[in-house]
Amino acid sequence: MRQFLTTGPKFIEKCFLCKQSFQLGPLRYDGRHIVSWSISICRSCDAASWDGVVPDSHPDLIEHLKQRGVRIQLNGKGWLPLPPLGR
Repeated sequence: MRQFLTTGPKFIEKCFLCKQSFQLGPLRYDGRHIVSWSISICRSCDAASWDGVVPDSHPDLIEHLKQRGVRIQLNGKGWLPLPPLGR
């Protein structure tokens, strides 16, 4: 039987949307990093935003994306869709 080392350092990130800390490895991933946006979001915010982020609720996100030259394209509800996993 294999044993895995679980006593190593944890990587803690801060969710850009709710500002809560969460673990992003190793062995536990409570969120994801959105490379194209240069942010990390927790699993709760990711799940709650499956159909997009409401810009009025997170104006700092819109400003962050504009500063990085990210094209902002709202969906039919006027919300900002999250990029798919891996992007």
